[in-house]
Amino acid sequence: MCSTFVPLGIKSFDNKFENKYISLSYTLSDNAQEVTLQIRDGEEEIYKKVITSPSEVSKGQHFWSWDGFDKNGILDTARLTKAKKLNYKISVKRKNHIYSETQYFKISYSEVNWVDVKINRPKKEIYVTLRVNLRDGGAEGLKGFRIQQTSSFGTYTNIEIDPPRDVPAAILKKWGHPPITSRTRSFENLRDLALKGIEKYWSRHSLNIGKNIKVNSETYQVFVEAIYDEKGMIAPKIIFFTNKKDSNLNRSRNWFLSRELYYKVGYIQPDDNNWKYINESEAIVDFQETAAHEIGHKLLEEYGDMWYSYKHKDTSTLVTQVPLENTPYPIIGEIDLMKYSSDMYRPSDYYDRVILSEKDLKGLLWFTKMKIEK
Repeated sequence: MCSTFVPLGIKSFDNKFENKYISLSYTLSDNAQEVTLQIRDGEEEIYKKVITSPSEVSKGQHFWSWDGFDKNGILDTARLTKAKKLNYKISVKRKNHIYSETQYFKISYSEVNWVDVKINRPKKEIYVTLRVNLRDGGAEGLKGFRIQQTSSFGTYTNIEIDPPRDVPAAILKKWGHPPITSRTRSFENLRDLALKGIEKYWSRHSLNIGKNIKVNSETYQVFVEAIYDEKGMIAPKIIFFTNKKDSNLNRSRNWFLSRELYYKVGYIQPDDNNWKYINESEAIVDFQETAAHEIGHKLLEEYGDMWYSYKHKDTSTLVTQVPLENTPYPIIGEIDLMKYSSDMYRPSDYYDRVILSEKDLKGLLWFTKMKIEK
């Protein structure tokens, strides 16, 4: 058996070929009438092949390759990696007698354990289940936001940890909205919005600009489902943010030294001289795209490397995260979710055109690379 296997043979980041078959063998001590090969989980049949070709039922050693798809044309990595008694049964028919042999083996993920893929070959559809560990980072800018703090000297309550920045009266009059003084969205709600953002901007199907991906000259629509899991993909803590100055210190980010994802709503001060008011609908749209982008950094880091991720695929500086001057938004077509642009203003149709690139989505599929052990 080959030691590793990647569904559909998705290439690695550096464009190296991967095994898209599990190589199996059988040896015949004499010529046979028929050979039946089965992949099973215990007694449950996953796939079967009946061989009658004279060259393949003759005495000697023969090799057979299985692409991981079951008898219905479905390749389910979760099913394969969770199988309790995966086995390869060889049944040889000779002079109307059946001789059988069973070999047990195990399949497990070799790269990460937070993504599963189900490929429906007849329908040309791929379903991805992504598990993400989003965390609660609390809130900033709420008046009277307090916590309970415990120390070796005892427990202290009602400690104000984030006194709000007062919004000037002239600004309140201009916008006509009272400042937000309590959370308008819980962590659980923001977490679910972030997961929906991943699903929206990472999927590529007929309902968005991504349309599909092409693998081995075949096109597949890809549908990503993102779910919360404490043991899932490393992700930022979510912070509810309002009534404060917007600066680089509270900029959403996702790298090994700091992982923070901000939901910015209500009165926000982008600079010392101005305030703006962000309503809930605007905040949600921006938050979901930001979540998809920031969580995408972990995807790029794992699939490629730190530079590929943190330099936004060579469209920004590394430390200051400033867009390079020669990186404008494309006039038409896809806008790469993980690239930066030197343009000051986003196109009016930005949220309709921004999408995870085909290469990066293939990287998510590549993560289901598996190892085969006897």
